[in-house]
Amino acid sequence: MGKSQVGRRRIPWRWVILLLIVATLAALLVRGWSVPREVTAIRASEQPVLETLATTGRVRGVREASLGFDVGGVVATITVEEGDRVEAGATLMTLRTGELDAALEQARTQLASAEADLRQAAAPPLPSERRRLEAQLQQAERVGQAKVQQAQERLRQLETGFRREEIEEAEAELGRAKAATDLARANFARAEPLHNDGAISAADLDSARAVLHAAQEAEAAAQARLDLLRAGTREEEIVQARAALRAAQAEAEGSRDAAREALTSLLATPRPEVVAAARARVVQARAALDRVAQQKQKAVLFAPFAGTVTDVLVEQGDAISPGQTAIRLVELDAPEIEVETDEQNLALLRLGQEAIVTSEAYPGRSFKAALTDLGARSNPERGTLLIQLRPLESADWLRSDLTVDVNVLLGETPRLLLPASAVKVTAGRATVMVAENGRASEREVVLGESGPQGIVVLKGVSRGEAVIADGRVRPGARVRARSE
Repeated sequence: MGKSQVGRRRIPWRWVILLLIVATLAALLVRGWSVPREVTAIRASEQPVLETLATTGRVRGVREASLGFDVGGVVATITVEEGDRVEAGATLMTLRTGELDAALEQARTQLASAEADLRQAAAPPLPSERRRLEAQLQQAERVGQAKVQQAQERLRQLETGFRREEIEEAEAELGRAKAATDLARANFARAEPLHNDGAISAADLDSARAVLHAAQEAEAAAQARLDLLRAGTREEEIVQARAALRAAQAEAEGSRDAAREALTSLLATPRPEVVAAARARVVQARAALDRVAQQKQKAVLFAPFAGTVTDVLVEQGDAISPGQTAIRLVELDAPEIEVETDEQNLALLRLGQEAIVTSEAYPGRSFKAALTDLGARSNPERGTLLIQLRPLESADWLRSDLTVDVNVLLGETPRLLLPASAVKVTAGRATVMVAENGRASEREVVLGESGPQGIVVLKGVSRGEAVIADGRVRPGARVRARSE
């Protein structure tokens, strides 16, 4: 029986080469998977961290005022602009005062007149005035007595008749009277220019005039007596003479009483009732002046305290009503910062705690402040407290109602800290890689505050664990931790 031969199939060389390449790659892959990756690890440790309570607040002045006028009017001048710093008592704005100026001038004139009347009423009598009235009294007595004597003599003559020697005597008397009249006229003529030149007083001139009048009346009386003697006596003349005597007596008494009353009144000055009335008029005039002055004073708006002008709400020429706000003034030399915070934070706060205050409106600027008021009561509806802080250093860039960020320094507390490079945050989920049993294990963590020192880890990592600093390691990868 002949042998049968089984045919052997030959493998192409290209398949052999491909198998060798795959085997090599598989060997390399297995070796790479089995060799741990060396990574830098950070031992989680506690470090002192300065904790803060972050919140927002607003700047308030110690005093804030909305200023306006007590009277209405038209704005005349505005002496300040928004942002100006003013001293207490500085003029901020005025109203037009044309009518008040006229009323003030009239009130001043009336007061000056009343004061002049008071000075006159309270002044003692002048010696010259006293001499003048005394001379008038003496003159009234002399003239009245002379007229009465003349009337009496005429009546006597009419009742007894006349003799030749009486006529001759009357003629002589008339001559003497004319001589006296001429002398009095000459004296009065000399007295007038002397008075005009100031050489003699008005009282002296009046005395000379009175002497002249008396001499003229005596001359007329002497002439009338002579005429009567020459004409003889009639019954109706006797009746007339009696009436003339009564009239002369009444006139003499009236003139004497009037002159005596004038002198008595002068000597009684200053009279209390007259002085009191004049003083009352001065008080009334001064009160009227004060009222007008106060009205004008109300047309000027003054700064009640030193501060900063935050708002000017009117313009020159605007009409303004009483009480309408024209300017807002804030005292910012010692500003306050009001912060509304949750009442649960009260346990963390204490008086005197310092805070760092900043504002987005002024980047790069900050100042220290101290907690001065923890709030008297909480807001039950909002569950908040209104606390206050005072700056500990100057901050001239502050403005009233400026929003500021306040970080209250609560003190240092031991916290786990990790560098920001070791933490990965994705969609609000924070994770870290921990080297555990030679492999990278992903941990979800709860973060706290972050700062220059790193990020506070509140939960998810324990003290002493090795946290991989390189966040690019995949979970489950074999790693060999190398401490930094």
